[in-house]
Amino acid sequence: MIVSPIQQYLQRFSVISFARYLLLFELVAIMFSPPLAVLAELMLYLAFMFSRDLRMRLTFILRQPLMVMAICFGLVLAVGVLYSVETFSVSGRFLWGWRKLLLVVMALAIFDDESWKKRSAWLFVLVVTMCAIASYASHFIGMGVYKYSPGIIIQNHAAQGMFFSAAAFVALMLLMFNIISVPVRRTILVISALVLASNVIFITPGRSGYLVLLVLLAVAVLSLVEGWKKWLLFVAVPMMAVSLLMISPVANQRIHQAIDEVVNYNSAPEITSLGVRMVMLENTKDMVLEKPLFGFGTGGFEKGYKNQIDDEIGWRRISTGDPHNQFLKIVAEHGVIGLLIFLGFIASFFMQKIDEPWKVIGGGVLLAWCATSLFSSHFSTFSEGRFILLWMGMMGAMSLQLTSKSNKKTSYESGS
Repeated sequence: MIVSPIQQYLQRFSVISFARYLLLFELVAIMFSPPLAVLAELMLYLAFMFSRDLRMRLTFILRQPLMVMAICFGLVLAVGVLYSVETFSVSGRFLWGWRKLLLVVMALAIFDDESWKKRSAWLFVLVVTMCAIASYASHFIGMGVYKYSPGIIIQNHAAQGMFFSAAAFVALMLLMFNIISVPVRRTILVISALVLASNVIFITPGRSGYLVLLVLLAVAVLSLVEGWKKWLLFVAVPMMAVSLLMISPVANQRIHQAIDEVVNYNSAPEITSLGVRMVMLENTKDMVLEKPLFGFGTGGFEKGYKNQIDDEIGWRRISTGDPHNQFLKIVAEHGVIGLLIFLGFIASFFMQKIDEPWKVIGGGVLLAWCATSLFSSHFSTFSEGRFILLWMGMMGAMSLQLTSKSNKKTSYESGS
């Protein structure tokens, strides 16, 4: 009997392949459509609930460092609901918002195949590069796409800059580690890295994107260069990038604006983006000192913050549920204990036994997200938070060894 190529593909297709494609779909959807991303997550939950193969894979990642710490952090969030200063319904809603942690778990369970890591990295670079090209076109034509201003294609300028910088880094790593060997694809990677990095510097006005770019340039130097040159370039390359940012009219204006807002926030007559964040940081520190060990509980930040601004006047009385610092937000809601567990969760990625370049590609982007999270809560936000958790799981997934009924260890083949 002759079997067509399509029939052969369908025979090889399994629920594991289906789940992998759903995660790839979500990797793209989180940049453009929250409803589609949520739909993909719902389908993934159902797939894991009803598939014995997928549930079996979960049992074999239970002892992996990243899985252990994801569970620990999830428990911190759940316990925080019990003592939160907010009502159970409000704190429960915040806990539900952290369901994105399950993306780490699901990706760890099914992205053990290195070919799928390569596929996800390649897809990410291609999609984001096309967005960068569209951004250039939108900027020079002066016409916005959908509801965005000219030059913005992904969510907002901060998210776009972060994704563009991350994709440029991934393209560079795929090139330098020779993961992509086809000449045409290597050419595409070179073009992608240049288009993405130049867009961050000259088009996208996102300060978070600038910081991600600088961090990832430093990571690239440390990963690719050996000997004494490493430390010279570790300083020189980011400094060259800073020089380009200062030459760029867009970046120069944004950087000087940031400096002015930070320096003069105490005397500012009206609210500014960074000025209000400085006030938020001061008030959040007072919150932490009030309940340092366990914090105000899951979702309790805004209620606790309101108590700190009773004596403030003018724009300083503006309440918030986010201090624009991920680490301060966690310590305010979950105390020092919660912060230590969250830091352990981040550190656990580097304890995963994975090969290069995946540890560099995953770890570099993770470190860049940590840097921007000093000024924003990028693990809590919808797009940036889902992306980094999904990326940690995809790049950090270890090769699985499943035990058969006869107690012989056999590799769990891709798509089986």
